[in-house]
Amino acid sequence: MFSDAMQQEIKVVRGQLQIAIEALADQKVVLNQLLQQSAEELPIQSKFPLKNEEQLISLNDQLNSENKNTYVKAMRSLLQPTGVLKNLRNILSDKIAMAFNVDGVQGKKSLKSLQNFYNALLDSIPLNDGNGTADEKLRKAMQLQKKRIFKRACLSKDKT
Repeated sequence: MFSDAMQQEIKVVRGQLQIAIEALADQKVVLNQLLQQSAEELPIQSKFPLKNEEQLISLNDQLNSENKNTYVKAMRSLLQPTGVLKNLRNILSDKIAMAFNVDGVQGKKSLKSLQNFYNALLDSIPLNDGNGTADEKLRKAMQLQKKRIFKRACLSKDKT
């Protein structure tokens, strides 16, 4: 029916088709993993910024070793592109920033006491610029956020 040359070409085409099908199957698996990971991060990102102490405590209780990486990725994406110094407000609202500091001094509550959240927050702070540790950057970011709050309050007071 078919010549030997045509049968040989059909074998080659079938082999190439099988390779293409296997590659597509691999891509489907990777795409499904990415979609699942994305679907997990979206509800987590919607929890931020934390607006009150109850949300912060609840999040601390929800964090564990199994889901920590998912929360770290979500917080890291909220800190992008300019980092923790300018974008901490995407994670902690002004109300939380005013009520807490890292160590719990000066009549404030301690972020360190919420160990699961504190460790996840530190892990989400990128250290690629070489300007100190994650703890130092978090302290500075909280200071700057509080200064911005006070400045906004002074400016609004001047306008009235």
